Amino acid sequence: MRTLRKLAATLKVDVKNDATLGCAKSDARLSVDGTSVACLARATRCGRGGAWAEGACHADPACPRGSVPDAAGACVAVVHRDHGEAVLDVGTWVRLVIGPDGGKGTSTICGPLAERPWLAGIVPHAHGVVDVVTSIVFPDNDVGGARVTVNATRQQDPHMADTFAPIALTKELDPVWKTLRGLGGVANAASASAVVHCTVDGGTEAVAIPRGDKEGPPPVDSEKPAS
Repeated sequence: MRTLRKLAATLKVDVKNDATLGCAKSDARLSVDGTSVACLARATRCGRGGAWAEGACHADPACPRGSVPDAAGACVAVVHRDHGEAVLDVGTWVRLVIGPDGGKGTSTICGPLAERPWLAGIVPHAHGVVDVVTSIVFPDNDVGGARVTVNATRQQDPHMADTFAPIALTKELDPVWKTLRGLGGVANAASASAVVHCTVDGGTEAVAIPRGDKEGPPPVDSEKPAS
């Protein structure tokens, strides 16, 4: 309750009497990270390793080692054997895990922004597009030694002065690169890069909700993406 009261005071929301913080719409869910709060569509809350379909989050299929799920949920092989050696198809991996160069980013890349729009400086009742530039270098074509650089910036908006401020995504995406390195073997390319776009919705503000309503108290910590 102490955390709830402190958060409500920061947001200037009155939660006196028998009330808590929540969302006005039943199809929204409270997302909390420190003092950053927003009511976001439930479809954004599946996290990495899951997808929204038929009104619920569904886990991606457990694909065999060396393959990853595509947008339809089918497992696609990204590693093949060549004279007994495991070879990573870098282009296919990038397309399935990051997204097609110049196109829409996958939920793996855009998910952290969808769950926490404030990372991109996007406030409730606003939306924006974030460009995520990913560069991967495989020293001596060694997949296990892959070096990854990620730069994310919000696309230019004349109404926002800090539109090109860098967006911190490195920590959120570290598990993705760890999984990549874990594939081992050799890469069929020395390097790869892709620019993908993430459309981010800021949701709506939190409101005071009577305890008798369905929306419960907000989580103390934000939900972690599925690994």
